[in-house]
Amino acid sequence: MKIIQRLFGVLTFKADVYSEIIDHSSLWKESAIFIVIAASVNCFFFNGANGFTSQSLARFVAPFISWFLSGYLCALFLKTIYNVSIPETSVMKIVGYAQPFSLVGFHLGRWNLTNPFINLLTSLLGSVLLFLFYFAILIGIRVKSRVSIGKALIVLVLSFLIISIVQFVAAKLIITLF
Repeated sequence: MKIIQRLFGVLTFKADVYSEIIDHSSLWKESAIFIVIAASVNCFFFNGANGFTSQSLARFVAPFISWFLSGYLCALFLKTIYNVSIPETSVMKIVGYAQPFSLVGFHLGRWNLTNPFINLLTSLLGSVLLFLFYFAILIGIRVKSRVSIGKALIVLVLSFLIISIVQFVAAKLIITLF
């Protein structure tokens, strides 16, 4: 299966595609491509005319933090709470493939247009896409670990709570230092 077919399989929530991505040992490189694209878009495209600033650096670093920590924290919480072992890279691969949801959703929700109705629609669409990002990761955790959706949801929420805090602290630190 090609990279675009796998991407559309993740975006349409096909469990067999999730299994292929998780079980194939070399697909973490493709996942990394999506993370690099997301980081680049965060850094350069959405920074506007401001050029390269400490905020753009923080936006560049955020997807990498999410990508690395998601695998380790999800694996840690599954092992600690439910005594289920999964490789860290399995969640990292799904996070990479789900990144288009997050990238488009996050930035759609931030647009400020002159029409309030269009603002409402883009914010709602952005929220739905961010939800789908987390839902895609939830399916990936569920497919690999074979735990219930509720248990996978607990692992996901705990992991991304910590990731959000780490990203916030890292962004503040980068902006302060640079």
